[in-house]
Amino acid sequence: MTTSVLSASAPLQSPLGLLRANPRFALFTAVMFPAAMGYGALTQTRTAVAASTFGGAAGIGGVAIVLAVAGAAAALTSGALSDRRGPRPVFVATTIGAAAVNLSTAALLAGGHLSLAVFVVAVASAAVFTAMNMTAVVPLSMGIAGMQARAAVQIVNMLRMAIGIMAGLWLAGTVARPVPTLLIAAVVVPTCSLIAAAIATRAPVPSRPPNSAGGSNPRVTTGVLATLRAERPLMAAFWLLLVLDLVVPSQLVAIVLTDNDLFHRVHQLLLAGLVGVLISRLTLLVTGLRLRVRLAMLGAFSTYTAVAVIGAFLLVRGSLLSNHALVVAFVFVASMTSAFTLEVASALVQQRCPDEVRGRITGALQAGRTLMTSAGVALAATVQVAADEAPLVAGLAALAVLVLVITRGFATIDERPAAAHASAVK
Repeated sequence: MTTSVLSASAPLQSPLGLLRANPRFALFTAVMFPAAMGYGALTQTRTAVAASTFGGAAGIGGVAIVLAVAGAAAALTSGALSDRRGPRPVFVATTIGAAAVNLSTAALLAGGHLSLAVFVVAVASAAVFTAMNMTAVVPLSMGIAGMQARAAVQIVNMLRMAIGIMAGLWLAGTVARPVPTLLIAAVVVPTCSLIAAAIATRAPVPSRPPNSAGGSNPRVTTGVLATLRAERPLMAAFWLLLVLDLVVPSQLVAIVLTDNDLFHRVHQLLLAGLVGVLISRLTLLVTGLRLRVRLAMLGAFSTYTAVAVIGAFLLVRGSLLSNHALVVAFVFVASMTSAFTLEVASALVQQRCPDEVRGRITGALQAGRTLMTSAGVALAATVQVAADEAPLVAGLAALAVLVLVITRGFATIDERPAAAHASAVK
């Protein structure tokens, strides 16, 4: 049975302290950085292909739905496999599979054979391998560090992804040549990932739950719900992440710009958003979770809500999209504040998650977040096409206010510093 060990006597390790004290994790992070750049380049390239070839905003929404369904199912499978077999073989196998898909997509695009049906299959296949890969890399990286460094590992991983994806988006947007971008990313990502897997070879495999005899075990299927019920702080962060992923659509900028024939500005605004995300993660790199998490999240998300309300008002007046500098500022602030809220909740999940169900918890969370994110994107694309951007942003502002009301200002998140809630399983 899972129980929480709540002890402030074993403080959380800071992210900077982790990088200084653990050379193997520092090397793992450095090697995986170019892979993050490759993910950013792949994201930008797929979005550009969907928007320019397969129906503009509707194409972006359709791709999001395909990614959601395929990615969610794969993440659930990967989490259970990582807990049973260890995350490393899952990570290696899915790395190779994703590379094959990306190379094939580049070849088809270069030969002019990338029809809508083929593109959908390619996107779905890439989503399966990427979701399984992302689910496996979490316990793989966590195994390199100690229990008190779980949140620090997650914060460093998020920072690595933010900087890498930002660089990849910028490079892909600057080059603006889908075929070479796909080819380079399809080589860089698996090369770096396989080296990182070798670095993490000696990372411990999560132990099996009590009473496991290696055969059929009821906790293999019930572990996620049982753990969430036993770990209330973990459950609060888990469900909050899912809600926030729905109400903060990740492709909002691309959808609005595409529908207004302004897609040529999309990579500039996406970079502004990623800079905001980067600042939020740099802040967490310094502070870790040694802060009043509820107050920090409340302040950040309240600012995001205010930006959404003001943005909706300016869109109704027709004075926002015509002012590029103002749009950049709004995207920057909204991305920074919403990302900070999401990242604190994500770090809380990993710090409070028992190791032997980390794969399943991560897989379930990845599946849920993928579905919620894609549902938010699809809903935003539908509203944009049917009613334009002013009602869309007004609706997002209303949803943000609703989140604050329902959670009573994030009262479900424990006010005490997260260092008092390091989870273990006995």
